Amino acid sequence: MTVSIISFNYDPLDRCTVCARSGEPVGLRFYQRDQLVTAIQGNVSTSLLRNNHQALAQLDSTGTGLLATDLSGSTISLVKPLHPVNNAVYSPYGYSRSLDSGGALVGFNGELPEALIGHYLLGNGHRAYNPVLMRFNSPDSLSPFSEGGINAYAYCSGDPVNWRDPTGHIRFPAKLLSVIGVTASSVSSDNIGPWKQALNLVKKSLTSSKSAPESIAYSRNLLSNGLDKVPKNQPYVKRLYETNENLISHADQSLSVPHAQAYLGDAHSVVDGNLSNAGAHSRSAGRWFSETTGAQRVVGTVMNLGGALIAGGFDHQLHITGRSLRKAADSIRV
Repeated sequence: MTVSIISFNYDPLDRCTVCARSGEPVGLRFYQRDQLVTAIQGNVSTSLLRNNHQALAQLDSTGTGLLATDLSGSTISLVKPLHPVNNAVYSPYGYSRSLDSGGALVGFNGELPEALIGHYLLGNGHRAYNPVLMRFNSPDSLSPFSEGGINAYAYCSGDPVNWRDPTGHIRFPAKLLSVIGVTASSVSSDNIGPWKQALNLVKKSLTSSKSAPESIAYSRNLLSNGLDKVPKNQPYVKRLYETNENLISHADQSLSVPHAQAYLGDAHSVVDGNLSNAGAHSRSAGRWFSETTGAQRVVGTVMNLGGALIAGGFDHQLHITGRSLRKAADSIRV
C-alpha cells in the first residue's frame, strides 16, 4: 500500500501558499488581499480575473476562458474558444462529482476545491469543509456564544442556500437579489424598518456607550488590535479608529472579517503614503456598496463618501505643503 503525504504551508497572514503531495509538483498560491488570484502547479499557471469576489475569467496554458457563475459565486461552466463547454453541478452543500468544476480553478461559492483531499479549505486555507459530510472537520473557535453559531461543526447553520461562509467562521447572506430588486425594495413603504436601523447605526458610529459591551465581535477586535499598531496622524486612520471603538462599545456585529482586514490594509497604505485619505474612504465606500446589503450598505457607503469629501481638503493641503517643500529644497540646491 502506497501512502501519500500532503502538506500545506502558510504565510504570516494565515493564507495557504503551498500545497505539496509526495511525488507530485509543488502547488503555489498567490493572493490579492483576501482573494486567490493565481495558482501554479509545476509548470502550469492559472490566473483569475475578478470583480470583487466574483470570478469572471480564467487564464491558463490552454488559453483564456469565461466563467459563468451563479449569484452566490459558484462556477457553473467554463467557456473557451474552440473548446467544449465544461459544466459543473453542485448539491446545496457544494458536493460535485468533479471537484475541478469542469476545468475551472474555483468551484462552490467561488472557493478553491482541494482535489487531493476532496475538501474546501475556507478562509484561504484556514478551516477544512467537507461537502460530502456537509460539515466542517474541526470546531469553530467562535462557537457557541459568538458568530460561529451554537453548532460548532455546522456549515451556514444548516442553510447553505441563503447563506455562505467564505471565512470558515461567520456566515454571510448569499446575494440572491438583483440590482432592480434591491432598488425597488429601498423605496418601498414597507422599508421603514431598515431606514430606522440605518439611523441607529449612524448614531452608534458617532457616539460611545457608557456601559461596557457584553461581547466584542471578532472582526471589530481584529480591527482594533491592528489599528493600535498604526500611527493616528492621518484623518482616515483616526476616524476609522474612533468609529470602530464607538461601535465596539455598542457591541456592534455589522463588520465582517474580510472588511476588517481590508480596512487595516488601507490604513497601512495611507500611513505609508501609498494611498490618500480621500482615496481610502472612497475605496471603503465602494466595498460597502458592492459587498453588503440593507442598513450596513447605506451607512457604510454614505459615511465613507462623506469622509472622502472631508479628507480631500486635508490631502490637498498636504499636496500644497509638499510642493512648497520641494521648491524650497530646489532653491537650496541652486
